[in-house]
Amino acid sequence: HLKNVKINNNTAWDNGGGIYNDSSSPIIEDCQINNNEIVSAIEDIEVDGTKGAGLFIRNGSVVSLDGVTISNNKIISPSDDVYGVGIYIEDVPSGYSFSNIEVIDNQVGSTLVDAIGVGIYMKSCFNGVIHGGKVENNGCPENESDCLLPTKGGGVFIENSSITIDSVT
Repeated sequence: HLKNVKINNNTAWDNGGGIYNDSSSPIIEDCQINNNEIVSAIEDIEVDGTKGAGLFIRNGSVVSLDGVTISNNKIISPSDDVYGVGIYIEDVPSGYSFSNIEVIDNQVGSTLVDAIGVGIYMKSCFNGVIHGGKVENNGCPENESDCLLPTKGGGVFIENSSITIDSVT
C-alpha cells in the first residue's frame, strides 16, 4: 500500500520509469508519479515497444489507484513504438479501479515513432472502472517537430478490454 508518496524524477532504460508492477496487487492512494523518463537506445528496446514511463502494470495485477496524479512523464525512444507513457496496463483479468486520477502532460520525446495511448494504454484488461478525474494534454510536445502525433489514442487507447469510464474529463 502506497499512500501520500511522491515518485518523481526517475529514469529507466526499458519499461516502468516511475513504478514497474508485475503480478502484484498494489493500492496506491493520494500519490504523485511525476517527471519520470524512459530513455532507450536502439539496442536496449524490447521487441514489442517501450511502455509506461509513469506506471507499468501487467500479468494479473489487481490495481487500485485513488487520488493519484501521473504527469509530465516522458518516453524517449529513437525507433520503436511507444505505449502508455502515463499508464501502461496489460493482462489484468480480475479487475482494477482508478478513482479521481489525473493523467496530464505525459509526452513522447521521440523522433519518428508511433505513439499509442499516450495518456493511458490498456490491453486485455477486464472488469475495470475509471471514475472521476481527467486525462488531458498527453502527446507530443509542441516544440518536437520530428515527433509523430499519437497515431491511436493520445488520451486513452483500449484494446481487447472491458471497462466503464465515467465522470472523466
